[in-house]
Amino acid sequence: FFKNKIWLLVIFLIAIVFCFIEANGKGDFYIFLSATGDLINGQNFYENKYVDGYHYFYSVLFALILKPFYSLPFFWLKFCWLFLNCCIYFKLFQMLSKVKLLELLSEKQRMVFMLLVFIFSLRLFLDNMHASQITLVILWSCINGLYLITNNKPISGAAILALGINIKLLPIVFLPYLIYRGYFKAFAFTVLFYLVYLFAPSIFIGHDYNMSLLKTWLALI
Repeated sequence: FFKNKIWLLVIFLIAIVFCFIEANGKGDFYIFLSATGDLINGQNFYENKYVDGYHYFYSVLFALILKPFYSLPFFWLKFCWLFLNCCIYFKLFQMLSKVKLLELLSEKQRMVFMLLVFIFSLRLFLDNMHASQITLVILWSCINGLYLITNNKPISGAAILALGINIKLLPIVFLPYLIYRGYFKAFAFTVLFYLVYLFAPSIFIGHDYNMSLLKTWLALI
């Protein structure tokens, strides 16, 4: 299925149209970009409320990453964000199709399994896209990071996993897993990269401003 160029073209065109439709409206991406705007203006964006009274709950680094794109048209920025999420969704399915456990199944059984996963995950995917959330990015960072770690690439895997933890603290639950499975090097590098991501914004926005934001973020979460 993933090697069929016609199917890939069809999926690509559907994704383009879908993202174009969903790019209307604000959603979570508007909150991300609003926080970036407040970052540019030197405000403490963790104290502000945005769409429907929601706070920005993500990292300083993530707001800083969006800074170069802030002045671009919002519609097209959101379109690109949604398309990125579509690509991640597709990539996760591609990774799942290569899981060794599936080799025990016949080709027909694998197709049925992939179809069931698609059916049960579709609603979550659509909700994530409609709200322009960051869930798929975090999920990719966890799965890809752990995949690299378990395939003898502890440094690159730790860098990706730590980025997910930095953006949204929830993936920190994987740190005890790394210790439990004996991936001590990956654990150490994940902690190291997390600290680097935490304090790296100080280089660009000043240490005092970054520390003020981090303190407010810690109190918020």
